[in-house]
Amino acid sequence: MHLSKTPIVVVNLFSTLPFPTTYGKDSKLDQLAIGLNSNLLSKDMRNLRCINIDKIVAEVGLKEAYDFRFYLSSKAPYTLSFLKKYAFRLIFNELDVKNCTNSMFLPSF
Repeated sequence: MHLSKTPIVVVNLFSTLPFPTTYGKDSKLDQLAIGLNSNLLSKDMRNLRCINIDKIVAEVGLKEAYDFRFYLSSKAPYTLSFLKKYAFRLIFNELDVKNCTNSMFLPSF
């Protein structure tokens, strides 16, 4: 199926927050993330939703957002605290809430 026929395509913007960096100067990894994010944000697709996960990490806190043990076991480095905030933001801020059904499960916070 082609992405233009998909109602909503959700993509996380690239983040370098969990990786050590030199302060005051962008590393090569930072430059790569900036370039990839610029490319994503320049796309003219009505169904594309780019999620800035840095904002969610800022809400939860860096140490509360990432646990790389989860990456080793399931290829997802995020904690449950992060995923709850992500789901909440995705459902209520990024997606059209009117198109969601009443049977949707919403986590309690």
